[in-house]
Amino acid sequence: MTAGLLAGAAFVSLWGWADFGGETLGLWVSDAGSALVNAAAAAVILTVAFGYARGEAVRRRWMLVGLGVSAFAIGDVIWTVLEAGMGLSPWPSLADIFYLSEYGFLFAAILGAGLAYRSFVDVRGPVLISSAVGIALVSVGLASFTRPYVWADAELGLAAKALATAYPVLDAALLVVPAVFVALVIRNLGTGRLAWPWWAMVLAAILLGTADTAYYALDATGIAIPGAAWSLIDSGWMGAHAVMAFAAMLARDVERV
Repeated sequence: MTAGLLAGAAFVSLWGWADFGGETLGLWVSDAGSALVNAAAAAVILTVAFGYARGEAVRRRWMLVGLGVSAFAIGDVIWTVLEAGMGLSPWPSLADIFYLSEYGFLFAAILGAGLAYRSFVDVRGPVLISSAVGIALVSVGLASFTRPYVWADAELGLAAKALATAYPVLDAALLVVPAVFVALVIRNLGTGRLAWPWWAMVLAAILLGTADTAYYALDATGIAIPGAAWSLIDSGWMGAHAVMAFAAMLARDVERV
């Protein structure tokens, strides 16, 4: 299943990179293809989550991950309708509400996974370190990109400025912080197989955060994003969600052993 998701992501990205079929068809393949890959990843994760008994903490965590990826996929559908279907600019738009909501779902899921081991590991150190990393990233992002490029841009409206600020801040606070936290916690657990899925989730968070950072760094500085670069960024988002689906299936498998 993971191989199929990654193959789908590669197909969509390569189509956009090679610009097959002209601009219109390429836009549909890129937008709708991304939505389809992300929706399929969400379906896999939610299927795994529903496989656990009601009331199990692990069920709730994977449900949160699945809902987060589902929200992103819904955002992709809205983006596709606006951009490819109606020829409108999809940013800012209703899609952003769904994209941003993914951060909250993933934050709750990953943080909950780390806190589940607090009986075995002292989590105070990981909390302090991950919080410090988050504060540093937010500070650097605001000083290096948001302040000089976003808020100094007289052509951007207030809503666009708020969104351009919210994305990198939430990326650091709600994605990087829990990823660093859970990585530090499970590192202290040794090489137990129950930690494997969350190492995969850390990798997914890195991919997602890297794609977000690349997009908003280019967008904030006003650098035009060529088709090849856009395809690479888009593959980062799809690849991150494919890895999340792999993590969910890995969690199901290791708990059966």
